[in-house]
Amino acid sequence: MFKFDDQQLANDLAVLSDTSRAAFAAACAQRLMPCWIAYTNANQDSCESSSVVTEGLDKLWSVIEVDDYGQTELCILLDEISKRIPSEDEAWDIGVPYAEDAASIVAYAIQAKLENSCIAAMYCAKRAYEVADNFAINSTNDRACGKLDEKKIANSAVVQNELRRQQRDIRKLRKLEKRGAGAHEIVSSMRNAAVAESSSFFLRNDTTKNSS
Repeated sequence: MFKFDDQQLANDLAVLSDTSRAAFAAACAQRLMPCWIAYTNANQDSCESSSVVTEGLDKLWSVIEVDDYGQTELCILLDEISKRIPSEDEAWDIGVPYAEDAASIVAYAIQAKLENSCIAAMYCAKRAYEVADNFAINSTNDRACGKLDEKKIANSAVVQNELRRQQRDIRKLRKLEKRGAGAHEIVSSMRNAAVAESSSFFLRNDTTKNSS
């Protein structure tokens, strides 16, 4: 069974290159982007916010690949996205409870790139794990009985799938770095996988078990 270990993950991220670390963070954000899109589709007042967050993530991938964005521009982008993160209550009221997490992870991912921060990248993974954990809690019948089987929650497919993806990404990035892959290959590999998996984040079947 996979377990989330923030210190171990931070250590794993610390030995990766800045490019790989930022790509890991962006992949965590990408997998939850459908939550943000669903939120903005349901909230007619959020069209501008939607484009800022989604285009911000697209820009981040581009920056990771070609590094053509200055520190000032990244700071402005981070500030603009941070202003548009809804509160948890706002997201729940719209009916898309994880929209706040989705936008927040984009902000953390930009911070990870901006500061070359393994801690910010780790928080991207932690927020994604917490989304999976909360979803598992809210999906169990035990909640209605006023009790939770923590082991059952931790072992749920949604939680295990996300933790498995995170560990797989660390292994993948190590392999890419070991054979000297460039930023373009790293971004393409990470982004394509994250986009493909974004539609199945909350599925209970195991979609990543056989991934390398």
